Amino acid sequence: MQAFNPLTIPLAGQQLIEASAGTGKTFSIALLCVRLILEGGLEIDRILVVTFTTSATEELRLRIRARLRETLDVLERAGDGEIRCADSVLADLLGSLADRREAAQRLMDTLARMDEAAVFTIHSFCQRMLQENAFESGVPFDTEFIEDEQQLRREIIRDFWRQRFYRAPAAETEWATATWCDPEGLARALDPLLRQSGIACIPEVAAADLHRLRDVSRGHLQMVRRCWQECGAEVGDILRSDPCLSRDKKKGCGPELVDQALAGMDMLAARDEDPWLLPEGVELLAASVIAGKTKKNKKAPDHRLFTLFDAFFQVHREFVRLARIRVILSAYAFLRTELERRKRDRALMYFDDLLTRMDRSLTGPDGSALVRRIRDCFSVALVDEFQDTDPLQYRIFHTLFGDGAKPGLFMIGDPKQSIYSFRGADVFAYITVSYTHLTLPTKRI
Repeated sequence: MQAFNPLTIPLAGQQLIEASAGTGKTFSIALLCVRLILEGGLEIDRILVVTFTTSATEELRLRIRARLRETLDVLERAGDGEIRCADSVLADLLGSLADRREAAQRLMDTLARMDEAAVFTIHSFCQRMLQENAFESGVPFDTEFIEDEQQLRREIIRDFWRQRFYRAPAAETEWATATWCDPEGLARALDPLLRQSGIACIPEVAAADLHRLRDVSRGHLQMVRRCWQECGAEVGDILRSDPCLSRDKKKGCGPELVDQALAGMDMLAARDEDPWLLPEGVELLAASVIAGKTKKNKKAPDHRLFTLFDAFFQVHREFVRLARIRVILSAYAFLRTELERRKRDRALMYFDDLLTRMDRSLTGPDGSALVRRIRDCFSVALVDEFQDTDPLQYRIFHTLFGDGAKPGLFMIGDPKQSIYSFRGADVFAYITVSYTHLTLPTKRI
């Protein structure tokens, strides 16, 4: 780790700058722009500055303009004399200039052209590059950009729900309705996943896993049903009268809970089909559940049915958990595929599509030509709030500006913030992404 010095950091290559909030990050970005103009000889429109909100782009633009104005004022006041400035870093920079008059003229020209400054959000940058390079990117000229694709997503999920559950067995449809209520509920479950890229389910859930668990569950349930027919009354007496069981109405084996469990077992035993949903409260018959409802320092009642039901209950719960994952995976894949197809057919493009299309264009057959075209426009890129990037966004900038020594890529972010966070269903796990830039020498402000 190297201490950050805005005057000595190289102006080419790939640089990761770790900067926590309140350490002068925006100040340093503006000073780097001054160096790129005065030392690097770049025009303002060849310095790409990217951040993640529209309001932040306006603030950056104003701060860069103010920094350029301040630098010019210091030069004009000093003339050919001593540089006097409260900012020692700026004073050192200007004191090292070989030709102050030329530098002042460059600053004046730059300030006159500040409306050409390339300060964008990542989405607006990708949109502009795709449109200006339509032949290389393959984006149709008549593409319509939409700010919200929720209506299209709901349309697709309703189609998935109809295809998946309308012809399914009644028990499975009942389970789906209890789990998600309706297509909108399933869409809400998928929404957090669609905000991320590079997700995977670990371990993978195969259809064979469900079939195996279904068969095992069926076998356990048959033994439970036979045992219930033989000794259901005995089990009922134990649950109602065993002195070791807590009789708490909510957390123990209260009379209402016992009656509910026994009635549920009667329903389960009378059905012919394999259940997806278990009758409410029937889990009380599982040995592992009964153990948690036993009085302190007392022994839980022991009965063959409790053991058999526990084996069935555990397998059935795992079956339902994996079935839920399978439905979410199927719905996710269907939604992704249909979203792309329907937007393509209707010539629509959403904000996130700008990133995926940009990435695809850069790695496609005409990718090298697109990289050259964009590098002809910009010599260096400064990415603010870099901790908010995901692997896709990083790959775009690395391909454009981080490959080779000549292009410059500055990545500025807060190391205390999560680079890749997740909010959503607990049935998914992220594969940790290895960022190339994390292995680079870093500078700390």
